[in-house]
Amino acid sequence: MAGSGLARDQHGRLRVLTAIGHPLLRAAVREMLGRSPGVDLIGEAEDGLRTLEMAATEKPDVLILDVSLPLRNGLEAASDLRKALPGSKIIVLVDVEDSRYTQAAAQSGAYCVAKTSLSKDLQRALRGD
Repeated sequence: MAGSGLARDQHGRLRVLTAIGHPLLRAAVREMLGRSPGVDLIGEAEDGLRTLEMAATEKPDVLILDVSLPLRNGLEAASDLRKALPGSKIIVLVDVEDSRYTQAAAQSGAYCVAKTSLSKDLQRALRGD
């Protein structure tokens, strides 16, 4: 997916919704997004069910989901979100690079980013590289 193919709002900005249960990881991602030009953080959810509710209302361009979300994990939520928001990009954060996660994310139409390489890989995924 090329960076120019990502959906953007009328001002050319990416609207991002995050769903991360752990407060420290959520804060780190928030800080990274705050330093990303052209990116607006439009909401933060702490569990998979709230993510589905917020996404239905906010219709983000990009969703960043933690694989270990409570109530509905990131891969399950990604599958539901792909059906509800086919034009949105979905990024699933995983603890370790593992082909099972990568395969499951791909089946949900999502990208997989390891938390260990979050800074570099999240920026690339947002650009669509």
